[in-house]
Amino acid sequence: MKIRVNLLLLVLAIFIMSGCGNVKIKDPDGLTATQKNEFLEILKNDKYASICNQKPLYESVKISQNSKLMTKLLIAYSKNLANGCINLHQFKIAQRERNSLKYSSKYVTYLQNVNPNLIKMQLKAGQSIENILKPYIPEYYQFEALINSYNLLKSDNNRSKSLYKIRLNIERIKLMKPN
Repeated sequence: MKIRVNLLLLVLAIFIMSGCGNVKIKDPDGLTATQKNEFLEILKNDKYASICNQKPLYESVKISQNSKLMTKLLIAYSKNLANGCINLHQFKIAQRERNSLKYSSKYVTYLQNVNPNLIKMQLKAGQSIENILKPYIPEYYQFEALINSYNLLKSDNNRSKSLYKIRLNIERIKLMKPN
């Protein structure tokens, strides 16, 4: 009888841990294992080219899978996705210099508001990471094409000028106003 109870508890634990039956166990910070795995998969190949200046935090998250760090990284990733990884101050200086050299280079930046509290609420509500990131993903078809081109060149360990230009254009698209 005791063996049956232990076996039943083991099967129940495996059932719950595997995610069967839509049972979502959250850790104390509110993230489910599914959310953690989904985000780690996005980060693995930097699906939206938005890790940027957060590589040390990403390395910590990869090792620890700490939910607080993961939430912090998701907020930073969302901000980078919404508003690019370009140093806007330096970008504006470069634009003025180009204009002073009589190059027509009028580029208006559009910055989105990324609300950290909303992201935390969405996580606690169990929303998928893709759904949380969706409002910040540029809607331009060129964005996905540029990401694909960038990943192809990057996978060849290519450090060419083309790779740099593609990355710059990815960042420019992130700064464009939707629609």
